[in-house]
Amino acid sequence: MIRSLRSLHRIALPVLGLASAGVFVGAVMARRPQPVVSTLPETFYKPNLKTREVFGSVVVVGTIKIMLGRVKEDGKDFLVIGPHQDFGRADVLVYWSATEPDKQTFPANATLLGSLAGMTTRSFPLPPSASGKSGFVTLYSLATREVIGTAQRY
Repeated sequence: MIRSLRSLHRIALPVLGLASAGVFVGAVMARRPQPVVSTLPETFYKPNLKTREVFGSVVVVGTIKIMLGRVKEDGKDFLVIGPHQDFGRADVLVYWSATEPDKQTFPANATLLGSLAGMTTRSFPLPPSASGKSGFVTLYSLATREVIGTAQRY
């Protein structure tokens, strides 16, 4: 009985090995291709601004001191943010709205400008509806789901 089982296993194991390799190759070939984006939206990269003096003022948003400015380049308005200190919160998103938002709730008509992380200065293209108009900048932590603060009309 042991000899017959050994001969069966001697044949079965290589067959199962080849079959599992064939199933793996078939599964890899059958999966859908990954989507490819040829260009990223402007929200996901930092525009190369030629203007060097862009900061308008230092404001306090919530408890965070930031440099906040607005610059017009090539006919587009950009919001420039330079944090003075670490936010202490993860996944900080920057929103712009034309109307003043409530202190504790998220503005309903806000436009997402992008994410803000670390101490680097970032510039965000403002929506065409913001051209020549002042508005409010809201910082929102996606991780804690809370409004960090709102900068007054800018």
